Amino acid sequence: MILELTVRNLALIDELRVPFKPGLNLLTGETGSGKSIIIDAMNLVLGERASSDMIREGSEQAFLEAAFDLGARPAVRQALEEAGYECGDGMLVLTRELSRNGRSLCRINGRVSTVAQLKAIADRLVEMHGQHEHQSVLQPARQLDLLDAFGGAGLRALRDQVGAAYARWSRARAALRDTEAAVQADQRELDFWRFQLDEIEAIRPDPAEEESLLQERRRAQHAERLARAVEGVHALDADEGSAVQALSVAADRFRGLEGIDPDLDQMAATMGDLLLQLREISATARTYADRWQVEPARLEAIETRLHQLDRLKAKYGGSLAATLEEAARLRQRLDTVAHRDDRLAALRAEDAETTSDLGDAATALSRHRLKTANRLQRIIERELATLNMPRVRFNVQITRQADGSGPSVDGRHVRSTATGVDQVLFLLAANPGEPLLPLDRAASGGELSRVMLAIKAVLADADDTPTLILDEIDTGIGGETANRLAEKMHVLSRGKQVICVTHLAAIAARADHHLAVAKALQRGRHLTGIRVLLPAERVDEIARLIAGERVTPAARASARELLARG
Repeated sequence: MILELTVRNLALIDELRVPFKPGLNLLTGETGSGKSIIIDAMNLVLGERASSDMIREGSEQAFLEAAFDLGARPAVRQALEEAGYECGDGMLVLTRELSRNGRSLCRINGRVSTVAQLKAIADRLVEMHGQHEHQSVLQPARQLDLLDAFGGAGLRALRDQVGAAYARWSRARAALRDTEAAVQADQRELDFWRFQLDEIEAIRPDPAEEESLLQERRRAQHAERLARAVEGVHALDADEGSAVQALSVAADRFRGLEGIDPDLDQMAATMGDLLLQLREISATARTYADRWQVEPARLEAIETRLHQLDRLKAKYGGSLAATLEEAARLRQRLDTVAHRDDRLAALRAEDAETTSDLGDAATALSRHRLKTANRLQRIIERELATLNMPRVRFNVQITRQADGSGPSVDGRHVRSTATGVDQVLFLLAANPGEPLLPLDRAASGGELSRVMLAIKAVLADADDTPTLILDEIDTGIGGETANRLAEKMHVLSRGKQVICVTHLAAIAARADHHLAVAKALQRGRHLTGIRVLLPAERVDEIARLIAGERVTPAARASARELLARG
């Protein structure tokens, strides 16, 4: 609950501390005293849109701060801790500073935050209601949540089952959609991939073959020069007069002279070695010449093959190694596509299964919601009767949106979300003969106030927002209706903190904590102030609400009677 609101330099407020208590907190005061400024300040510190025009004249900044006691609210504490904010002692302080330059600085427990972060936390703690504001109870999503909360643990369990089934279905549907898109995209490339792989495999490139062919071509291109060189070598052991013959004759002259002179023996040995080497060289040259007699057809075949390999290299990476790597990638792509049919079949089966599961869970939830809606309608109509709206009709409309790809519920394929297939809308006919319309279109300000209070009273246990702020929702209400409205607000405040701005004496008499707002002239300008009323002061304030500025003894007597009854 809210413990205190601090406001500085906002509109007519110089500096103000507004204390709040558990139960029903009432703010009263004359028209123009500044009650709406306090509500505006509360809205700002809770994260609503700000304007620099709201800063008090003569000041450059406005400061707003709200202190909360979280009590036993583990969800809020967990949200704070997940966002990195500590609240070990159960206290929460929301701060906002507005500047003339339009900047807004927010803090949560002293740490800087964004406006969105501040608002997300505040929305868990406070619900604001005015006659014509965009109240949360008017929002269909909130109405769905309220209906489900009213349904109790059984309905919440079914909703959790739908949420889990929806998550599984969403994952399966996304996987199927992505795979189908990939297959469709791959299908456009499939023929091209096959053509590329067939082209590479038809040529069967081999880096070792390429090197061999290049060497063979070089030899063929220089065959004539090689032949002349080989002929010169071959001549070393040719006919009479060759080098081998001359060396052989010279070597023969040394035969029989071994052992006479060591130097001569060494010369003879060297000549013998040379003779063997020359004969070997000559024989090798003869064999080489026989092996490399290249035919023109062979040279043409070499050129053709090398051209094929060069064409592959130009298309697939600049080398045969890169070409072979590309062939491996193509095989992998084709293999993946070939196996995707099995993957698609499995995903389609999973999609069908999860769609069926979601349909079953959503059907069970929807039927439970329908029973809950019928019960809620009857109870709220009874509550409205106690608020002097005896012939009102209240209806919880449950509809579904067709979706051919959604789960089947009661024989129709409908759109689903994590909360199920139902769209909930609260409808009202405030007077006999009028059609049922959404709440914001069906009721006047006073009627809507009573409808909201009836809903809040019925759903008090289901709605866990600890603080409810009501801004002059009693406008246009009087007489017995005012008494009934006061009683309903009193009952509602037993389960949560209620802060209300009111002009009705019947409501003010019910206050657990009564605050009076007044405007006074200080230092040549009007400033708004606030004070907690003592019991005697409450009599005068409630009498003023009854009689206006001229408080009479009769008005005071009526005020005392209201307080005693309250």
